[in-house]
Amino acid sequence: MTRPLVAAVALAGVMVLVVGGCGSGDDGGDDDRNGVGEAVTTVVDESPVDTVEWVDDVPDAAEAEILVGLRVDDAEALAADEGWEVRVAVLDGEELFLTMDYVATRVNVEVTDGIVTGIVNFG
Repeated sequence: MTRPLVAAVALAGVMVLVVGGCGSGDDGGDDDRNGVGEAVTTVVDESPVDTVEWVDDVPDAAEAEILVGLRVDDAEALAADEGWEVRVAVLDGEELFLTMDYVATRVNVEVTDGIVTGIVNFG
């Protein structure tokens, strides 16, 4: 007795399911497929798609300079008013570990003794 082979592949919203026997094809039945499976195709309604959201409040270097000289709390509050997010990238001269995700409205700053001393980059 052979065990059936089941394989499923999903590509571009189409699922292909193949079911067939394993072995030499001689399982004592009248099946003349020689172990080749049947293909069943099913179309999936929707594939998951990430959406893109356009942001108008992306800071530029000149605008972000308003954060320099402020205490971190005040810089975060001012940035929030502008629709930005502040992330400390360098703290007292030490570069911090950061995630690699990109946030268009995020300003990465350098902080020394609790004061924003520079803009590192955006994202």
